[in-house]
Amino acid sequence: MVKSEELKFKNNKPTIALVSPFEPSILDGVQPLRYMEITRVALEMGYNVLFVTSTFKHVTKQHRHNQSRVFEVSAEHKIVYLKSFGYNRNISVRRFIDHTIWGFKVLKTFKQFDRIDAVIATFPTVVSNLLISDYCEKKEIPFALDIIDPWPDSFHGVVRNVWSKRLVWLITLPQKWLILLGLRNVDFVIGLSNEYAQWGKQLYLKPTTQYLAVYPGVNLDYSRSILELGKRQNSYLKEAEIEIIYLGSLSDTYDIPCILEAAKIMDGEGYFKRVKFHIVGSGNQAQSIRDFIQIHHLKNLVYHGRLEDEDLMPLMSQCDIGLIQHKSDASQSITYKPFTYLGYGLVLINSLWSEVRNLIDSYEIGFTHKPSDARGLVDCVCNYLDHPNLLKEHKSNALRCANEIGDNSKNYFEMIEKIMM
Repeated sequence: MVKSEELKFKNNKPTIALVSPFEPSILDGVQPLRYMEITRVALEMGYNVLFVTSTFKHVTKQHRHNQSRVFEVSAEHKIVYLKSFGYNRNISVRRFIDHTIWGFKVLKTFKQFDRIDAVIATFPTVVSNLLISDYCEKKEIPFALDIIDPWPDSFHGVVRNVWSKRLVWLITLPQKWLILLGLRNVDFVIGLSNEYAQWGKQLYLKPTTQYLAVYPGVNLDYSRSILELGKRQNSYLKEAEIEIIYLGSLSDTYDIPCILEAAKIMDGEGYFKRVKFHIVGSGNQAQSIRDFIQIHHLKNLVYHGRLEDEDLMPLMSQCDIGLIQHKSDASQSITYKPFTYLGYGLVLINSLWSEVRNLIDSYEIGFTHKPSDARGLVDCVCNYLDHPNLLKEHKSNALRCANEIGDNSKNYFEMIEKIMM
């Protein structure tokens, strides 16, 4: 049970409450993601930050703590972990029940608080946001709904069978109506992409609701410093004309086999001295990567496992291309990965046919090929081999793109400023 005195800040600064059962906190020891970066910028702007999250880690399906706890990170920053019993499957009744109970705990936590000046909460979940929106309306607190997944529509898109699609539509219909009719008291709709912000316009919100697209960018100052440090130290020496990296999860939802097959094709066609592939990350497909390299005796593909910053950043600073590889049933509009690469000046080779593709085309920062098309991936790489000046131009465009729309310090400053006006 969280005690009221644990929640109080001992200063008179305005307080922003961030609410998400999904996002990691600074105590999780991971790369800075959306709410960690919003926290950083809000603290730099002089606000208190109360981050309300879950004891249950959505990604790893593990518990951080066995009971609700409050951590005081600094005099202006508190993290509240509210106990959840968790779930094994992302799409399940157990998850809905878990998030419903968690939502009522969030509301109870808010009622214990003396002062909250603004709330930013992820969507989904459904029930917690319904409760928060009503609470904020009664207290006249600005409420921003941050859409990171247009549920349940995103789920409908990955179901291919006609009868299964109808069944899913029927099952999720009550939630859909709950969302459409219940989420009225929202002052700001923030989309992880333009597509998600536009999706928010179907909700029956107030006429005064404002819609913003805030991309999941990077701390560009940090990326630039690492990039310059890596170039000066040169701790990783380039071994090929073009170095390619895949950085991220190796779960089954990512098209790692396409990368492996592309490396095999390029090795067989004599490009092994000119092009080198790097895979960095952990997950279900790790062992299959090791086996593939061994079976095919590949010298142009290296699996690094998971790397800490001191080893990863020098490698990133020497790479030229970042891979975004999704299967054909992927529903994401945009992900964190593009801006992670762009922040280090890498061009993109992408198989996600969505807003990422539009971004690549408009800024001229890479190429898109069909999902699971290894030959298409190879052709994209060869295009850069045959036109080295094009690679140089696209890398320059990548940094420009990151600066214009992927700089978290600028994006979140403007977002918070607008909410707190």
